[in-house]
Amino acid sequence: GTHNTWGIAGLGEGLRYLEELGVEKVFQKEEKLIGKFFDAFEEDKRFSFYGTRKAPRIGLLTFNIKDAPPSVVGNILDERWGVCVRTGLHCAPGAHVLYDRPEGGVRISTGWFNSEEEMDTVVGALREIADEL
Repeated sequence: GTHNTWGIAGLGEGLRYLEELGVEKVFQKEEKLIGKFFDAFEEDKRFSFYGTRKAPRIGLLTFNIKDAPPSVVGNILDERWGVCVRTGLHCAPGAHVLYDRPEGGVRISTGWFNSEEEMDTVVGALREIADEL
């Protein structure tokens, strides 16, 4: 078959860009952005997190809002604020059963191109959603 030349070229450029920035710099930014999320909701009993803040974290976090179906939270974030998240079981139904949330969770991710202002928007949106639901 035909090789995915465009994909290979894109991957090469992505790796070159990451090498210029430095992986550690990207990791630190992602960890800082996810840290804002923990700072905002760690003491709020309406929120539960999968995993801990104690270990170094990449820019990925799964959570639930008490009594709120993950799909509803995801739809509200998308429709009102244009924030895209992934909801559901994330290919790990057993993990969600352990957390007593068989319907899954809400997964948010950050990356190099996300800003602190965008994270502030998500934090504010989730506070509103938790207040409503």
